[in-house]
Amino acid sequence: MKPDINVLGPLMEHLIFGLMYGTLAIARLMDGSHIYLLLYIDDMLIAAKSMSDVNSLKEQLKREFEIKDLGVAKRILGMEIQRDRPAGILYLSQKKYIERVLQRFGMKNSKPMTTPLAARFKLSAADSPQT
Repeated sequence: MKPDINVLGPLMEHLIFGLMYGTLAIARLMDGSHIYLLLYIDDMLIAAKSMSDVNSLKEQLKREFEIKDLGVAKRILGMEIQRDRPAGILYLSQKKYIERVLQRFGMKNSKPMTTPLAARFKLSAADSPQT
């Protein structure tokens, strides 16, 4: 089902003004399915059940904007994307980001634990530093 840019027109106006904060636009197609357009600054991700819907929207966007198609997304906003198409599963990982943070703060060789604080401890605002 071809997405209609006229239907997306108001969404496109919203996207242009929402660039600073990131935007999620969802369009419902005539067959009841949805197409998702996620936009953050100059990164865009389009998702739908049908590749033909994705390709149709990309073509319509190319007519309105200068865009560069980088193909199937493997990363966006620091998240790695992996797919298991036969199972219909999408995995998102921030492993590399976490590794960079650990390295930055000298914790790369820290001993991993399931919970950094025992579950029996109850923290309150009074326990927070005052400076």
